[in-house]
Amino acid sequence: MIKFFLLMVTSYVLGAIPFSYLVAKVKGVDLAKVGSGNIGATNVYRSVGKLYGVIAFLLDAGKGYFVALLVNFFTFGDPTLTVIGATLAILGHTFSPFVGFKGGKGVATGVGVLFFLQPFVAIIGFISEIIIIMITRYVSLASILSGVLIFLLMLLPVFNTQLAYTVFVFIVVAYIIYKHKANIKRLFAGQENKI
Repeated sequence: MIKFFLLMVTSYVLGAIPFSYLVAKVKGVDLAKVGSGNIGATNVYRSVGKLYGVIAFLLDAGKGYFVALLVNFFTFGDPTLTVIGATLAILGHTFSPFVGFKGGKGVATGVGVLFFLQPFVAIIGFISEIIIIMITRYVSLASILSGVLIFLLMLLPVFNTQLAYTVFVFIVVAYIIYKHKANIKRLFAGQENKI
């Protein structure tokens, strides 16, 4: 029980490392005070530049992958415990105690987790997001649509996805859509920022 508790706390703390905030700080930018004020890779991209935005995305995704790998290893491949740890990492990312319980919207960290759980689905989802961004220039729309696509792909028998993983993706996609509620309103109003 103590081992489980420590593992879950570690998952949250690792997920809470505000890489996007730190990457922006390297350039002397306080991410909470520029652009959208969101502490995520998209705001780094807009406020600091493309290279730093990519670096922030990879670091935030990397911590999601690492937490899933870590929990999976120490629980001997238990899918339910793996997704509990992964969920805590995403919550840590979106509510980081290191930056006043602010954070990103969970997309990059969720992508990292997905690359561990179902890498082929993750690749399809990632490519679809890039294509949607290229066509529409809306990161928020791409994140939402790609999330829905990923969930639908997880339901296909060909991928033989663990039930716990499918439930996890459903919850994460619903959470990401909720975190984008302000973006959705702006999209319908034609006021959403493009990249």
